[in-house]
Amino acid sequence: MDVLRSPDGDPVVPAVGDVVGLPPWLRQLPYRVERATPSPIPDWLRLDGYLIEADGRHRHRRVDVPPRQLRRLPARPDTAW
Repeated sequence: MDVLRSPDGDPVVPAVGDVVGLPPWLRQLPYRVERATPSPIPDWLRLDGYLIEADGRHRHRRVDVPPRQLRRLPARPDTAW
């Protein structure tokens, strides 16, 4: 699993435009990050962005996730980006 990490091994905040895989308890579709901010849950992130469906449709979602559970995915084209 290619977790988003800094050179020193710590989890990092995804940048705007990154495509990430969400933790296993959420939908397993590519997720494009539009904003990342601290979550009300300690040590978690609040991500605003959208899921990219197989047919290219987008489903906007705000999710709270632990950064260690985010996986880097290859960038994929979508109509909004």
